[in-house]
Amino acid sequence: MHADKEDDSSWLYDVLHNIGATDIYRKMRQKSCIITEILQTFRTPFTFYRMGSTFEGTDTPVVRELHTPCTPAGYVKLQLVIEDKPCTSEYWDIIGHINLVDMNRLFKIDKKDRLVLVECTWLVKHKLFVRAKNKPCDKSSALHMDNVISFRCKTWPTMAKEWLHRHRRFGWPTQETIEKLKSFGFFVVRKGNPLSLEIDLEWRISLSLQERQLMFDLTDVQHKCYIVLKTFNREVICLDCITTYHWKTCLFYAIEENDGNIWNKKLLWNCIELCIRHMLKWVKCGFCPNYFIPEENMFDGRLNSSGQVKLEKVLKKILDLGFGSLLLVNENNLGDYFRSRTESVERFRLLQAESKRIYNETVYIESVSLIQSALIAFNHKILQTEYCQANGKTLMFIRSLWRTLKTLHHPCDDITIGRTARDIKYSLSFMLPYIYTCLASNISSIAFQNSNTQIRDFLLLGCLKYLMNDDLSGRLKFISVLYAAGSYSDCEWWIDIQDEEYITRNPSTCRCRHIKNDRELTEKNIINALPKHVSTCVSFLPTELPIIPDAMKYEMFRYVGISLDENEKTDAFGRWQYRAIVDSNIYYFLLKYLIKRKLDRINEYEEAKAVS
Repeated sequence: MHADKEDDSSWLYDVLHNIGATDIYRKMRQKSCIITEILQTFRTPFTFYRMGSTFEGTDTPVVRELHTPCTPAGYVKLQLVIEDKPCTSEYWDIIGHINLVDMNRLFKIDKKDRLVLVECTWLVKHKLFVRAKNKPCDKSSALHMDNVISFRCKTWPTMAKEWLHRHRRFGWPTQETIEKLKSFGFFVVRKGNPLSLEIDLEWRISLSLQERQLMFDLTDVQHKCYIVLKTFNREVICLDCITTYHWKTCLFYAIEENDGNIWNKKLLWNCIELCIRHMLKWVKCGFCPNYFIPEENMFDGRLNSSGQVKLEKVLKKILDLGFGSLLLVNENNLGDYFRSRTESVERFRLLQAESKRIYNETVYIESVSLIQSALIAFNHKILQTEYCQANGKTLMFIRSLWRTLKTLHHPCDDITIGRTARDIKYSLSFMLPYIYTCLASNISSIAFQNSNTQIRDFLLLGCLKYLMNDDLSGRLKFISVLYAAGSYSDCEWWIDIQDEEYITRNPSTCRCRHIKNDRELTEKNIINALPKHVSTCVSFLPTELPIIPDAMKYEMFRYVGISLDENEKTDAFGRWQYRAIVDSNIYYFLLKYLIKRKLDRINEYEEAKAVS
């Protein structure tokens, strides 16, 4: 290979590293992905998976995978099975008569007289999922993601058996990885082959978990290669007939069919060109084979003759321009980086600084999102359920929280598919600080109602340890308990050792607010903040009245529910929303003001009052 091309590859590698295409960032996103979906899955009847920008949930109905010679590759029908007997048209009246399901909406009879599923039962029942005809996803513009509801099958799909035994000259993926991917099973999503006569009866086989695992296992160079291919697809190709999924497939084949030694820093551009030539070959013949099911043409329904001509032309253009094709890219300032390489060293440094700033901000926001995910899981999966069931009875609520702590160490089986026990334990541990704080606060409230001072002090001492293990919000609750006990001198000592400059500068994140505008303002403040750490809000339930300062009691009893509609007000599950919630930053200064006033520190409490 020419030295110039090696220099170009090394330069591009470093630039991609500058803009955030690093192993560290990639692993962080993967870790965040796993944590988020485990928290989402906790205590739900569904399993959530995050695939790129999407989340996929699965359920396992009593259906049988059917693949016949007339069913297109990559697609199946799902025949209803009752007591191990495949159902045909004769079961129609029987099932409809006992009113088990809405037969007309859920099932149809195919050409071979079989009763096949055509819609997701849960979706029809709850009416929570709306998709366009023959589209597997419900697009959420507000959340910038696609929701794909699918069924999970625990076995390996019959038509993908070739992949398990495929001859792999260069040993990728390894046999160990193949066995691991096989154990994941597969999904079926509600989408028929666009060229099929029975499009409404077919379900597409999805091996998204396997694809995700292979993407997680990419080397740094392979990852950077994919970043460039996706960038070209968005910025230069700009055609609907080809998606990033096609490029992902192309990358998988390129890795499998080539020596692993080519994937190094000095050969990065060569690897990019290799993939583009591979895709050009597929475009010329009009056939893009699915990586796991090669008989399935992923161009079906997408690439017509006009699109084929346009796509072939633009791919050739990229190859003809060679490394100079980066000038066509605006995303991540790649084109500017390319121009500054020869025109201005100072411009290059400015671009580096800007990339570093954006990278740090993105990492920060990603870190905060994990805190928010944990708060959402705690609020909706634990607090809402347990508080409702306790019906305002503090002791019952405390027992429920203790039981919850035990269940965190024994999650349901479905949460483990495609995840390690270590991942699950680590992910669920994000909720522990909030559980311990809530538990300790409520025990403290019970303690203050006990006339036996020895029992009260024993309970308070045990609670304080748990409160001090939390972040700023936990420490502030700890001070609140001391304040309720009348230990104002101790309160003063604890409040004075807090880092006031840090508390003043850093915003607090909150996912507890029921009012949408209030939540959005908090999120905006978080995004605009650059420090590496952020605090969470402080909240008090009605069961914690004995330890709540009077000012916060007013906040609680001004009836937060005035912003709710009538149905929400009467909903038992909404009772936990009637809390006093305040940013930890503000609550710090409120406590400081109350404590200093109690101790007649006039100047200090006036200062605290002014800040709060």
